Amino acid sequence: MIKRARIFIPLLLLIFLVSGLYSALASESKRKTATSSKSSAALKADRSTHRVTKNKLAKSKHRRHKARLRAASSRPRPVLDGRLVDDSPSSGLRRRLSARSAIVIDAQTGETLYAHSPDLPGQPASTLKVLTGLLAINHFKGSEMVEVSKRAALMPSSKVFLQPGSNYRANDLINAVLLASANDASVALAEKIAGSEDVFA
Repeated sequence: MIKRARIFIPLLLLIFLVSGLYSALASESKRKTATSSKSSAALKADRSTHRVTKNKLAKSKHRRHKARLRAASSRPRPVLDGRLVDDSPSSGLRRRLSARSAIVIDAQTGETLYAHSPDLPGQPASTLKVLTGLLAINHFKGSEMVEVSKRAALMPSSKVFLQPGSNYRANDLINAVLLASANDASVALAEKIAGSEDVFA
């Protein structure tokens, strides 16, 4: 009887383990099937939502395009040498321009010769740097040394990473302003010319 029990108990344990493993695998399989059916339903819903959103965006883009065309047809067209200039996006002139906006005005008559989005708001930062560079060219002889203040060195990008307390030739700083649009060099020149950036402005 004891011999049978020694064989029977491990056999019973083996059957118990196999049945437990089988039920665990079956429940895992059911869970995966349920998850995959949920995810496929969710995927279909996402696709449907994406399709609706894409259609709405396309309609909105179409409306904006039509509004731009109406605005373009209602504004006066630029004239060059007495001829109408085609400044539409598909024209050769417009394709060659990389600027988001442009305007060419006859200095003597004040007549607009060419305009592309002339009223588009833009940042004056680079314009101010060009003016700073021109004022510095007129003020310095070129070989003068300019000390960089800590405030100038801490200007945000774009910059040429000038070291505070260091001296640089005015010509080098002017080149940095005009070629690299360097904020730190611009402030250093302004401080040297007027004593401070505020007074310079």
